[in-house]
Amino acid sequence: MTLEKFKFRWSDIDANMHIKNTAYNDMFIQYRLSMLAKMGFGMAEFKKLGIGPMIIHEHLYYIQEVRADQEVYIDLFLKGNSEDGKYMQFAQHLYNSKGELSCYLDLTFVWLDIKARKLALPPKEMLDALSQLEKTKDYKIIDSSALKNPNIPYGKTVKL
Repeated sequence: MTLEKFKFRWSDIDANMHIKNTAYNDMFIQYRLSMLAKMGFGMAEFKKLGIGPMIIHEHLYYIQEVRADQEVYIDLFLKGNSEDGKYMQFAQHLYNSKGELSCYLDLTFVWLDIKARKLALPPKEMLDALSQLEKTKDYKIIDSSALKNPNIPYGKTVKL
């Protein structure tokens, strides 16, 4: 497991003196993108390839409060992927300065062709790099059913 140290900013604090939920998302995103960049897939490479990650859903679980003046540590695990790599799932953990789990993120995403605005396949080199990530204990091969939640009324419309 590779942990990276982060610190929240003053602008990450809300009126209740809690860290804003969007600040947790920002930290998780920063770590994911920095890991991709370390694998050779930074912003310039994404632009050159014409693809980018598009989050389908993410679930944040707040376990215990983190104080704004604490250092935090974040990791990244591969939770699932389709055989072709078009669909992927990551799990991330945020630990407080004592090493205690404070927040957990579960997310599903796809690769988007930036110009065509449709699903894309990442290059083999990227899939090979991502497959080297440590896997969760519940890692699995997924398909397009992982993109939908059975409790959401997809296609619902209202009369306006």
